[in-house]
Amino acid sequence: MAVRTDPQDVWAEYQRGLDYQVKMGFQQKWPENVRFVEGDQWPAVTKRTKNFPRPVINQIDFIVENKISNILSQSLKMIFSPEEIPQDEALEELNQAADDMSDMAQNTWNDIDQDSLNEDCVFDTLVEGTGIYHYYFDNNVKGGIFTQYVGAVQGETIDPMDIFLGNPQLKPSQTQKQPWIIIRTREDVDSVKDQAKKGKGEPEKVVADEKLDDKYDNSQNDIAEPNKATCLTKYYKKNGEVYWCKVTDTAIVQKERRLAPDTSEKPFELYPIEIVVFKRKKKCSFGRAVVEDIINNQRALNFNIAMLLYSVQQTAWPKILAKVGALAGQVITNDPGEVLTDNFGSPGIDGIKYMQPPNFSTMPILLTDKILELMRQVTGTTEVNTGEVLGANMAASAIIALQNQAKKPNERYVKILQRSLKNIGRIWEEFYKTFYNLPRPVTATDKDGNEYTKTFTGSDYANMGFGLTVDVGAGSVFDESLQVGTIEKMYERDHITKYQYIRYLPNNAVTTELRQDFEKEEEQMQQQQKMQGQQQIIDQALAELSPEQLAQLESNPELMDEFVNEIMGGTGNVQ
Repeated sequence: MAVRTDPQDVWAEYQRGLDYQVKMGFQQKWPENVRFVEGDQWPAVTKRTKNFPRPVINQIDFIVENKISNILSQSLKMIFSPEEIPQDEALEELNQAADDMSDMAQNTWNDIDQDSLNEDCVFDTLVEGTGIYHYYFDNNVKGGIFTQYVGAVQGETIDPMDIFLGNPQLKPSQTQKQPWIIIRTREDVDSVKDQAKKGKGEPEKVVADEKLDDKYDNSQNDIAEPNKATCLTKYYKKNGEVYWCKVTDTAIVQKERRLAPDTSEKPFELYPIEIVVFKRKKKCSFGRAVVEDIINNQRALNFNIAMLLYSVQQTAWPKILAKVGALAGQVITNDPGEVLTDNFGSPGIDGIKYMQPPNFSTMPILLTDKILELMRQVTGTTEVNTGEVLGANMAASAIIALQNQAKKPNERYVKILQRSLKNIGRIWEEFYKTFYNLPRPVTATDKDGNEYTKTFTGSDYANMGFGLTVDVGAGSVFDESLQVGTIEKMYERDHITKYQYIRYLPNNAVTTELRQDFEKEEEQMQQQQKMQGQQQIIDQALAELSPEQLAQLESNPELMDEFVNEIMGGTGNVQ
């Protein structure tokens, strides 16, 4: 089947993808989810509700933040290895190539701040049901001092409202089987025209949007800004190789071209896009948001608290019942200490009085607590996960057992993210093998933990196969607290010295000056011990000599020096 790249055809595919999102209700659900996380949880004020309290007990944001922390509490690292282990001398070369790929991946991770991308993606996945990574090669990146380079892999996350799939009924894990993927952006017209000139497009046909589609992005309430154009970037595959083009509704911005550079003989075989879903929808590439199930609970929680506040408000400022003529033109202002004159003519009857407010019920409080408890149970954010105080008399072993059990709901999410990062590693590998065809500096670490710089040329490994794993380790906060506890126990039991105790403590637990003082003291102590050990060896050697030999050495300092040097050199013989 021929791939469509004309502006009208690409635009028609985009409209079908947009219609699918509308049909599935995503265009309404996703913006609502975002609003609730951001605390916008009440409808607009009306004339009848202008005095009604609007408290926001934002449990949804609390749940999202805690889930992000739990999911990302472990450090992740890409490790490449040789795909095959040969029996000949090529093994050393393959191991070196795998180490170079691992070091390059770590440099890319740091350069593009992959940790921040992970945080953004996990947020989108929890709130909108779908997180999307997108990677591209940016020729504007430059670096290096002795080994200069141009261009590097860059990354971003895409809002699910801005991505459209050729077959949205495939599983999220089947992204590479999509017939095409379209990414929507809004860019300055002048910038788009410049891109069209470089991409052999149609700069003269690029025009600003007259108006935005009503379904463009309800979450942003965007309006047609002057000098802005909606652009569609389309990725697709031909004979297993990824191509791309870029259009507006009226013009070609970038003609069809390979994703791999013209200088690369190796094709780029993977879409540079990874879709992450924690909760799947049946026959859908997009997922279901974690917050989607608790929005109505959040409404009920806010409403119950609001009614309690409204009851207090009505009790503090109850309605006043006044008979005709009792006020005699007086205006009630509710000012403290205000004095009103009752002008009602019938003696013994109050012309002005408060109406009896309703009794305050405790049932809404109990119901609110129950709703809150159920919300935290079904989302896996009980007090065990969030680090709240469990009880002063609870044993440490019981707390640890509860914490281990509380991690279970998020372990599946961690594994899903781990699989996605493995797919991302494969995308980076494609970039290295096709775009990185000139040497560039890479920071690596030797066996002693010291950093050094080496050069990396990814195209040298274009024909090599690599295995890839994503190692999961403890996060920095947990790791440091566990490290401190372990070291303290070892020191208390005299398994380590005070110098080892200070050396193994985390950097943020000891000042630099204190650490340096202990290092100097330890060095002096080791020097003294060394000297004492040497003297013991010399004394022992002297004790083994005959009285004549000893007298001969004591009478000749030069001969004594030779004897000592010989002893310390390891021979121990005196001629």
